[in-house]
Amino acid sequence: MRRRQHVASLFYQHVAPQLSDGSAWDDHRETDADLMIETVDNYAPNFRVRLARQIFSSLDLKKTFGLIGGDNFHGSLDLRQIFSAHPMLGHPDYRGPINL
Repeated sequence: MRRRQHVASLFYQHVAPQLSDGSAWDDHRETDADLMIETVDNYAPNFRVRLARQIFSSLDLKKTFGLIGGDNFHGSLDLRQIFSAHPMLGHPDYRGPINL
């Protein structure tokens, strides 16, 4: 009988690209991933059983994909930059105020 296999992707974004104590993400990657998996396991028992994982810390995202500061959103957006104000207030259709 074939066993069912599943893929789960866990993502959390609000992590400082540089740690406040000056340590490197290379030293915290596994511990941080363990905390994330433990949190899911509290709500979905046995989640961690037979789990293979690939971890990308902010540092890994920077090194692997060239993301500045490891930010997969390429910088924070605020209310002045989203929805009808994107890319700038009054021009949500990407047409600028200059007629060509």
